[in-house]
Amino acid sequence: MAGDLTQLERAYFVRKAGAALPTEPLNNIKRRVMAAAIGSGVNARTPMNQLEKLWLLDVIGGAARNFNSIEELWRQAVISIGQTPTAQLHGNKMKFYRSAP
Repeated sequence: MAGDLTQLERAYFVRKAGAALPTEPLNNIKRRVMAAAIGSGVNARTPMNQLEKLWLLDVIGGAARNFNSIEELWRQAVISIGQTPTAQLHGNKMKFYRSAP
C-alpha cells in the first residue's frame, strides 16, 4: 500500500464504509463513517474537526486524557491499536490508518 497519508486515509475509510464511489470526496466518506461510529448527537453541520475528536474518543474507548488536543487523541488512538506512537501527528495518523483493524 502506498505511504501517502491521503491514500492510506482513503483506503481505511472506504474499507470502513463498505463501499464508496471512486470519485466520492474523502471528507464525505469520513463524515459518513465517523458519524455512524459516534451515533447520536452528530449531524451534517457538525464541524469536521469536532467530528474527528468525537470519533477518536470512540476509537480510544472514551477514556482519553486531554481530549482537547488532537495530537494527544491521535497518539492515544495509535496506542489503542497496540502500536507505539511517534512524536508527530502525521506519523501517528499514518501508523493508525496503516495498522488499525
